[in-house]
Amino acid sequence: MVGVLAAGAALAQEPRGAAPRPVRGAHEAVRHPDKVFRDDLGLAVPGTPIDHPARVYPAADDFPTGPAVGERLPDFVLPNQRGERVDFHRQRAGRKAVVVFVRSAVWCSYCITQLVELQETLDLFRSAGFAVYAISYDPQPALRRFAERYHIAYDLLSDEGSAVIRRFGILNTLIDPSDRRAPPFVGIPFPGSYVVNESGVVTEKFFNRHYATRMSSATILDKALGRALAVPEPADAARRGKQATVTATPAGRVMRPEVINTLRVRLDLPPGLHVYGTPLPEGFVPTRVAVRPSHQLRLGAPVYPGTTPRRFEALGVTLPVYDGALTVDVPVALHAGWNRFLDAPARAGMPAVERVSLTVDVDYQACSSTICYPPDRVRLTLEVPTAGLIYPGLQ
Repeated sequence: MVGVLAAGAALAQEPRGAAPRPVRGAHEAVRHPDKVFRDDLGLAVPGTPIDHPARVYPAADDFPTGPAVGERLPDFVLPNQRGERVDFHRQRAGRKAVVVFVRSAVWCSYCITQLVELQETLDLFRSAGFAVYAISYDPQPALRRFAERYHIAYDLLSDEGSAVIRRFGILNTLIDPSDRRAPPFVGIPFPGSYVVNESGVVTEKFFNRHYATRMSSATILDKALGRALAVPEPADAARRGKQATVTATPAGRVMRPEVINTLRVRLDLPPGLHVYGTPLPEGFVPTRVAVRPSHQLRLGAPVYPGTTPRRFEALGVTLPVYDGALTVDVPVALHAGWNRFLDAPARAGMPAVERVSLTVDVDYQACSSTICYPPDRVRLTLEVPTAGLIYPGLQ
């Protein structure tokens, strides 16, 4: 499992006033990186080696990600796409907010795709009481053209000169300004997102070491609200087991290359029954959720909710249980190598991926206060629509 999904949101923090910590690039571990085109995420950009300034990223998850959870975002004033000066804390006027830093709305396909997806979910954020802002080093006229082209209604903020990016401590320091290829890329941030509460204090943050990896807007909103499925929708797949019913629904209704979606897998039990979590003594069966691996997918480790300890006097043990229902989140992303628009080899030889299959296995053992039923496995498959990256110059 590539660390980009396994790690999820990197939370490396810099103490206030501390000198910037040196960051090691993934390309530094490769001999002759100027001649290698496929990186450790398996992505290749024809004609652009992995040491190119547009492609360098940290080798590990321990890199600066700016203000910590629990800290207030710094004050800043930047022009938006319309040329209006936006004083962040004053303009949000006590509202919660999502602040997204992207590398560029001009040349970065992953950024363009993320910004368009934010627009697609903007009504959901606003109805939940969140203002949305995106910041890049792009000049204001470029952001105006981008907003007009893609009908962006939230604030795109121009940090030309990267003063705010530096103040946040998320400047991509792996770019060597002396590199003759560097000038167009000097000043980009490590891309990531912050969620702040009404007081402007960070409650969630999402950073991943690879420049292509992003958190889906739906997942950000779910985590910002602190509950599963910001907008309840019918399950995409459901199956009845011997004692339990299993359903599965992706938080985002469309999967995009390298955008981490959340597959919500829910197990419902009849009244009076429970299943087990971990750890367990030998002889008991824990509840497990697994998505079948596929060359089209990147899978993260399932995230289980907390259990309730219950004492079983007849057995002389206290065991972790789930009563009634539980929801397990599985991070899943579409592998960009299978995007039909990714690169020349993909265009020439790989089939278009219009939908992707997710096969889910749920193993459990249901018990009552007096009996445990035999272990059961429920398998279900759902088909999720896919969408390609949005490239500069493509509508």
